[in-house]
Amino acid sequence: AHHEDRKHPRFKVDQQVFTVVKGDNETLGEVLDVSEGGLALKYVAGIGSPVSEGLLDMFATGGKVYLKDVPVRAASDFELPNEVDFSTIRLRRMGVAFKNLTDPQQQAIRDFIRENGTN
Repeated sequence: AHHEDRKHPRFKVDQQVFTVVKGDNETLGEVLDVSEGGLALKYVAGIGSPVSEGLLDMFATGGKVYLKDVPVRAASDFELPNEVDFSTIRLRRMGVAFKNLTDPQQQAIRDFIRENGTN
């Protein structure tokens, strides 16, 4: 999937943005970076299980909805190194790829990157 990632530059987000991937169950996480091809999110392992494909919503802490029901599939999923030695919380990073986006959805992602993306 690496050639896929290179197609679009990835941008970090400059504020807290949350995302939920809804499939057989739900994965709720915080957006780490986003591109026109997909995004990476950080989530707590063991709460629900990762969704291999489903629909993604993305919203800010203020409740502003950026995207709703965007079809995605999981591209990668791995455990992050623990920042706190004694913490029992395990964080994972999941990369998801957008698929079959409508024109308005693609535009919404471009707008989001323009408003919130930093390098």
